[in-house]
Amino acid sequence: MSSSELGVHVHKALRRLAGRRAALAVAAGSGALALSLAGVGQAQAARGGSPVVDYTPLGDSYASAPGVADQVDSACARSDRNYPSLLARKQHWRLTDVSCAGATTANISGPQGSVAPQLTALTRTTDVVSVSIGG
Repeated sequence: MSSSELGVHVHKALRRLAGRRAALAVAAGSGALALSLAGVGQAQAARGGSPVVDYTPLGDSYASAPGVADQVDSACARSDRNYPSLLARKQHWRLTDVSCAGATTANISGPQGSVAPQLTALTRTTDVVSVSIGG
């Protein structure tokens, strides 16, 4: 799957979720894809609470950090000290990390063995998505 094809899959999935989003920016290049959603935490703030940002990183070993202590998911060789975890802690974001060592662009929208397609982790409450694939 090319970067542009992946971008189309991710864009379609996010469009289904983006009813409360102000903007969606997609940039693809060098086999990597970065996404940014405007309106982060707006739904929670609108309900009178402090904004809670839901962050879902998708990707391969560059995101999951195999071999870095402490491994919290042996099936995907995911560390609790990978960049998504560090970013979520620093920003006080709620993290749903589905990055997985060995993932390819096909695993963003399709299964990776017994691991579900990564796009299935995106929900209506997802505010921020990062995709690191094809490194």
